[in-house]
Amino acid sequence: MRLNSFSIRKPKKIFLQTLLVEGGEAKSVIVVPDEERYWEVANYVNERLNEMVGVSLKVFKSGEAFEEALKSLNIIAVGNIMNNRVIADLYSLYYAFSDGFFPGLNGFELRTIHDPWGDGRNVVLIGSRNVEGARKGAEELIKSLKFREEGTVYVDKIIRVALGEDVKKIVPAEVMKPTERLIQRIEEKAVEAMETEAHGNLAPYIALAGFLYYLSGSDKYAELFKRLIYLYESYYRGPITS
Repeated sequence: MRLNSFSIRKPKKIFLQTLLVEGGEAKSVIVVPDEERYWEVANYVNERLNEMVGVSLKVFKSGEAFEEALKSLNIIAVGNIMNNRVIADLYSLYYAFSDGFFPGLNGFELRTIHDPWGDGRNVVLIGSRNVEGARKGAEELIKSLKFREEGTVYVDKIIRVALGEDVKKIVPAEVMKPTERLIQRIEEKAVEAMETEAHGNLAPYIALAGFLYYLSGSDKYAELFKRLIYLYESYYRGPITS
């Protein structure tokens, strides 16, 4: 049995650039955990922005009532689901995975999350298990800043993950920098599951490709994800055999 198909009439608008400052006006805020040490991370970002364009971003603690102030602004969210409720919300929507384990002790994930709430706002995630990892993520963010006209600072799409040593012991290096052979093995397993109509069919492999893209930022996984999605569509449109 297959679900009824439906047509998508137009693609979702994408927001690949995340404005921090535009024309000398702040277009983002920073939300940090309540722990005082995380203010150092926000201060570092603001000090660098001040040096560049003479603008600082407003900083909120996770425990503050900041929703009204964030309605039209992008967010730089620092920490993980256990200490930052912005990240907890994104975690529940499968946009962010930083928690008490990932990305590991002193590691970080720096990524842009595009329009997660459907209102045109983006999030720059500096995901970390501890303050030391957040500092490293903030330094990487500053290196990634770009400039347009005078007084405008933004970041393009970015996924950079530096695993902590504890997580590196669990996640093979080949997963973070996949070889063509690894991609081929996953794809072969996926096709086998489709051809034998195994439980789940292609779905587990599509999910795996998407997750590994999130984890590593490697475009090889993104391309694999696309190929498997198109293959699944082709299978879906074919005759029912069982």
